Amino acid sequence: MTDQLTGVYIGKNGVVGTVTVDNDMKSFYKLLDVNCIQMPRRRIGDQIFRIVYDEEALIRRDPVVTAIDPMGYPMVFNSLFIISDDEKGGFKSLTKSQCQKIMDYIRPCSEGDEVRMMLTNVSYR
Repeated sequence: MTDQLTGVYIGKNGVVGTVTVDNDMKSFYKLLDVNCIQMPRRRIGDQIFRIVYDEEALIRRDPVVTAIDPMGYPMVFNSLFIISDDEKGGFKSLTKSQCQKIMDYIRPCSEGDEVRMMLTNVSYR
């Protein structure tokens, strides 16, 4: 297990970028500013990644869409952090090329009257 993880962050406030955090659950909760997280594997483009996000987003007031599927339907709400995992199920940092590939899928999309940065092309595998 590595001490730190580098991944792509999309905040519900519109902040987008590559960040490095400690490789522990407490750091995920702090980064996303949440009490309960989900960590499913999802396809982004043609690769599988682990998306860490707020599991309680839909029961909060005014959830913000931050990831959509290829048809434009919401997949993830509020802040998210994208990382990889190894063969044993442990977490792994994204490579620079993986970060760039994911950043290429982050685009301005409209949600009602607002335009937000969203991760596009997310699917269930």
